[in-house]
Amino acid sequence: MSFSRKTKLTKKNKKALANRNESMRIPTYIPDAVFTSTFRYIVGPNVSAQVIAFQLELPIAPFGIASASDSFILPFKSVRISKIRCWQNYQNSTSISGNTASITMNDRRLVRPVEYTAIGGHHALGFIKKKFGPNDPLGQYYITGSGESNPELTFQITKGTVLEITYNWIMSDGQGCPTSAGSSLSYPRVYANRLNSDVDVVGKAQSAVISM
Repeated sequence: MSFSRKTKLTKKNKKALANRNESMRIPTYIPDAVFTSTFRYIVGPNVSAQVIAFQLELPIAPFGIASASDSFILPFKSVRISKIRCWQNYQNSTSISGNTASITMNDRRLVRPVEYTAIGGHHALGFIKKKFGPNDPLGQYYITGSGESNPELTFQITKGTVLEITYNWIMSDGQGCPTSAGSSLSYPRVYANRLNSDVDVVGKAQSAVISM
């Protein structure tokens, strides 16, 4: 099939031309696809403290696969955080500190140390939204935190906080996967990373604290 310059391409002709071009060359293929998923976290209902704080060094594993009763396989070449959102509900029975959530970028090499704070009020939720580009030290792909001085994040959340983290990762292949220690695990089974022992992962049946 040939088309002159004066021929007005119809939708059918455009499709035919695209199919012909595709058959004449092998298109670009990227085997290391980027996977994306979003996880939400809350303070566990059985936690006695109104406010909890914890610090995490990047990378943060979104999940792990229990391969034994005391071990996780982490099937990632590298992981990054692309976005964090945080909502703070108002709770009438507590003080202003019990209605305040914060995310702090700790003072590390190349990282701008800054704290984002949200305070829940009577008539409006507190809200934090922060995106991290792949050129931002906090948004880059990291392989491991073992023996490294990677960027760190400190989270302060309350019984009224909903924390949401969006992860991007590249699956591991052709090499040994990182592992992480666990305890009393059912296996084989996928566990969401609960980040901290006082945190629950919303909508996930199995979760555990996992270090990458």
